[in-house]
Amino acid sequence: MIQTYGTSINGVHTDTSNTLKGAKRYASINGLQNVTKRTGYNSFVVFNKVGNKWISTNVDDKVTIYSNEGKTFDEITIVLKGTLKGGVYNCIGSSFDGIGFFMHSTCQKGKHLGKKIKFNELDRHLRNILTDYFDVDNY
Repeated sequence: MIQTYGTSINGVHTDTSNTLKGAKRYASINGLQNVTKRTGYNSFVVFNKVGNKWISTNVDDKVTIYSNEGKTFDEITIVLKGTLKGGVYNCIGSSFDGIGFFMHSTCQKGKHLGKKIKFNELDRHLRNILTDYFDVDNY
């Protein structure tokens, strides 16, 4: 399927480039505050401009997610990228759906966290909680 990038004004997507870099450039030159990605007939915002910096709206760009596949109550560990300090990351421990348990903590990356998974593999309740938490438009 063909993917193109563009911008969205009042919810209407306009194709501007075949590359993300080209769409960011177009948006910057024209004073626009977002870049969208279109696949087929569907488009969604992938970057918002805050000041002079483009900020990703994708949760997968902000975290690394691990699942221990139900071995413990805090089955899901969400490691916050860019928080490494002294070999330890800030993280969120969560139950499968984020409703039973959702707590901030610290962790070290490793096999003990389980297997890496993507945001879209999480339970929909936990996806909604994280989307609100990171204030992003996602999936």
